[in-house]
Amino acid sequence: MLGPAVALGACQEDSEREADPSPPATSSTTTATVPTEDAWRDEFTADQLAAYDGAIAAFETYEQQETSYWAAGVSTPEASEFFARWWFVPNVPENLLATYESADVTVEGRVTVLESRAELIDDDASEVDIVQCVDPTTRVVRQGGTPAPDAATAPIERTVQLARDDEGRWRLRSLPEGDQPC
Repeated sequence: MLGPAVALGACQEDSEREADPSPPATSSTTTATVPTEDAWRDEFTADQLAAYDGAIAAFETYEQQETSYWAAGVSTPEASEFFARWWFVPNVPENLLATYESADVTVEGRVTVLESRAELIDDDASEVDIVQCVDPTTRVVRQGGTPAPDAATAPIERTVQLARDDEGRWRLRSLPEGDQPC
């Protein structure tokens, strides 16, 4: 037997439905899938994601530490030691820094990373390729003390390639400056 409150509620709903001229609400069975920023993570195993997290943290540390060398724009033994710790082939950034020194080029600040995702993580989680969308306008390139026009004025995509060395440390394999918009 229904109690009076339940019965009254049911009668009240019926009278409200009759008084309301609007059509009844319909529900849709279509579910909108909204891609999330981290949806790419579903493609990798837990071990691979742990490798990505370690690699991206190491790269962020590298970027924080490298800024002083590019801002000085001078090839020094300390810069060479720094690049040797972080790169498998340290002559790549060393040669670029030497070129900048001869052309009196300095770089102040860093690009701003807008988005990062793994593009490749090998099966044994020892190599990681990271695609980043970066805003290059947050750094200032100067030549002879005068701001130089930056080729990129909108966000660009770059690929950061890292691998573990024999001691298990993340080191850079490649860091090409991208030119594709993201």
